[in-house]
Amino acid sequence: MKLESGYRKLILLLTKVVFCFSLFFLFPMECYVNRGSAVNENILAFTYSSIPLLLISALVYLFLRPKNKLTVKIARRTAFYAVSCSFVFSLFFLMPLDLYLHNFINFNIGVWGIIFPFFIVSVTLLLVLLIVFPLVFRGGFLNIVTFGLCGITLAAYAQVLFLNGNMKMLTGDVLFFSDMSFSSVFVNWVVFIMIMCLPVVFYYTLLQYKKIRWSTGIISISIVVLGMQVAGIIAAIPAYNSSSFDGFVSLGYNNSKDSQNYSLSYDNVFSLSDDENILVFILDRLDVKFMDTALADYPELYEQLDGFTFYENNTSMYSGTFPSIVHLFTGVFYDTKESWPEYFDRAWAKRNIIDVLRENGYTSTLLVSKASAYSNIKHIQNRASNITPITEKDITLHYPEIIKTVLSVSLGRVVPYLFKDLFIMNISEGFSNEFYKTTNPNIVLPSISGKRDVEFYTHLKMKGLDTLSRQKVFSFAHLYSVHGKNYHYDPKTESVEFYNGTNNDALRGSLEILNEYFKQMKALGVYDKTTIFILADHGRWTTYVTENGHQQYRDEVTASLLIKPKNSRGRLVRDSMAELSHVNFGASILQSAGIPHEDFGASYFDIIENGESQVRIHSPLGYLKEGSVIPIGTYEITGNANDFKNWKFIPAAQKKKEE
Repeated sequence: MKLESGYRKLILLLTKVVFCFSLFFLFPMECYVNRGSAVNENILAFTYSSIPLLLISALVYLFLRPKNKLTVKIARRTAFYAVSCSFVFSLFFLMPLDLYLHNFINFNIGVWGIIFPFFIVSVTLLLVLLIVFPLVFRGGFLNIVTFGLCGITLAAYAQVLFLNGNMKMLTGDVLFFSDMSFSSVFVNWVVFIMIMCLPVVFYYTLLQYKKIRWSTGIISISIVVLGMQVAGIIAAIPAYNSSSFDGFVSLGYNNSKDSQNYSLSYDNVFSLSDDENILVFILDRLDVKFMDTALADYPELYEQLDGFTFYENNTSMYSGTFPSIVHLFTGVFYDTKESWPEYFDRAWAKRNIIDVLRENGYTSTLLVSKASAYSNIKHIQNRASNITPITEKDITLHYPEIIKTVLSVSLGRVVPYLFKDLFIMNISEGFSNEFYKTTNPNIVLPSISGKRDVEFYTHLKMKGLDTLSRQKVFSFAHLYSVHGKNYHYDPKTESVEFYNGTNNDALRGSLEILNEYFKQMKALGVYDKTTIFILADHGRWTTYVTENGHQQYRDEVTASLLIKPKNSRGRLVRDSMAELSHVNFGASILQSAGIPHEDFGASYFDIIENGESQVRIHSPLGYLKEGSVIPIGTYEITGNANDFKNWKFIPAAQKKKEE
């Protein structure tokens, strides 16, 4: 018996060691490896060898552990308390925090803006469960509640960890999971229900072994699930870059080395020079096909785009807003091994076209998105004259909206596909703007959105343009445009208004915003003194097909480019011959300002005037989540970019070998 007892103690010790090693070392390491970052050209497979080790060691311990002396009633009540803690803190604290840590760039608030409200919510819900439920449910009914909470927690965690393979990224489009195949939705639903029923199966299995109480098993499951999530949170911390949140962590705006908070504002944005101006309007996702449709549906645009040439044979460097905007300014190419903040730091550290313009007597204003153009105000602080100091009197966190939105997205991750539409279908890409309450109308909220476009239009109408700038002006404004579908131009009221419509409606609305801008410029007499660029940051999202083992575009993706040089007037002209690319943008801005541009390469005008051909590069990127990108490959484009036969695909692995 002593020998048997000694073996048992040794085995129990080993199971504890294996359990702790798996929970606190192996599982966090696997979470870190599987976090979705790109490794070379492939994503590492989602392998979690720690999970079977955790389960086996826990089961072995349950069978061999000494009997505890708790009464049945106390044990079952303890099981209820344990599973309540696991349920509440898993679904209402740890999973929202995990969502934030893996997508912090898109939230535009510091981590305490998540921890504080969700901890309060979790504690409140837990108190309700622990106090109210035992009063309402007694005996066997409380046991049923215990099984139910345990099953929901297990199924939700399994859904997030293993079953979300077809999860979609928030891009500003309306997300429909109901358009998935019936078999995929059905299988996912069946698996979810089966996992929910595991505690009941566990209960009837343990009935065969009288020495093990089901309450002990429930407590163990609750501890394991909660512990694994805590370990996952710990593993996500190294990827969290707190320097992205400049300042009061509650605001997420200021420079961490400065006690002052700053924000982009509308100050100086509507002031032009009576001498010379260069204006850039980015219309998000303005593919050439979208512009073609708008010109066909709204022929009046040919007159409104006075003096412009529509260059149809233009390509973007990248497939998304990140890193396209930063590349336009800096010309720095993105390394997919970098995190987004690392790229922002490296790219903005380089002397760029804004610096050159300001050195040559220009002032500059920027209306850009924090998530896609910069991560810390220091990146643009000396490059924009519309940055203003702010205090908590100007802007505060709107906790009810944070709880509502983050919880909706988080629950959208944990439910099966059958119910995901209920939670995340109408979440927009600019959701973080709703996290703030402002009393200062001049503050520009951090994310681009349809709402911010209408806000820009409202300021333009109310304030109006002026020519008070004593310096030449370079102005860069990023509008959500085609990317959203929540505003349009109403010809009856002759104004831009909120409206749930189509991409084409939003495009017409954004072009009307520009039309209002141009009309005011003409009234001030500065339209002919101004060079204007209207361009897409990238083309439309297209579907992918798998050919030769690689994901590739189904068809071409081109980026609209419209240019109005100084003193240019007349009906819109179309040019389908000039082979242009976003790579030519920086040099074109400097050439428009009369500044030598050779260090920045060939300009649009060089290519147009000389009739040059150039091999253009386009890099589609796989956006796993905000802050995590993988290279899909590279396209080399020759001739007419609107003919997909001229797009040559080079897989990422092959491109890397060539380099």
